[in-house]
Amino acid sequence: MDRSFAAVAEEWWNHQKGTWTEDHANRVWTRLRDNTFPRIGQRPIADLQPQDVIAIVRDIEERDAMDVAQRVLQVIRRFVAMRFRLASLRIIPQLS
Repeated sequence: MDRSFAAVAEEWWNHQKGTWTEDHANRVWTRLRDNTFPRIGQRPIADLQPQDVIAIVRDIEERDAMDVAQRVLQVIRRFVAMRFRLASLRIIPQLS
């Protein structure tokens, strides 16, 4: 079963938020919710392509919110990387 971008983002955020201040955790969640969920939140994360992320970043840049664009991209990279690391840990033992 494919999990949505929003579900994976929330899982990552819940895992990370304990390492951040409450204000920072809230800012990260708000950036994700406001800038990514309307466009790709319900899509299966496995179906997302780099072009989807590029389109989101460009939309943010068009609002002259360069700092937000950079931070949204950074957050997406972090949780997608975590997702693939976790997936590889589940796959590798099955190969032996």
